[in-house]
Amino acid sequence: MKKTVNCYMEEYDLPTGQLGVRLREKESGRKVVIESQSPQDKVHFLNFLNAMGANKPMWPAILSKDDLSDSIVVSGKVKKSTTSTITFRYDEDLSYLIQ
Repeated sequence: MKKTVNCYMEEYDLPTGQLGVRLREKESGRKVVIESQSPQDKVHFLNFLNAMGANKPMWPAILSKDDLSDSIVVSGKVKKSTTSTITFRYDEDLSYLIQ
């Protein structure tokens, strides 16, 4: 099943004292997971998130669940969907972009 979701970046403290970030669906708050077996795909996605974090003053609503003016739009095939998590396959149908 293919699906498109609007996401926000949730920042959280890591045990190392660094800042972590994950995607959550704006509508439901579910955690958005991009599943890949390829290290290159994981690095590409993490670089995207790092770039969004570095430029968050340009898109302040990217950190807000309720403000829909800025979103990371994730679209692709859903591998698994529960009330707490939606997992996308990292394949040729996956896209993620700022809107």
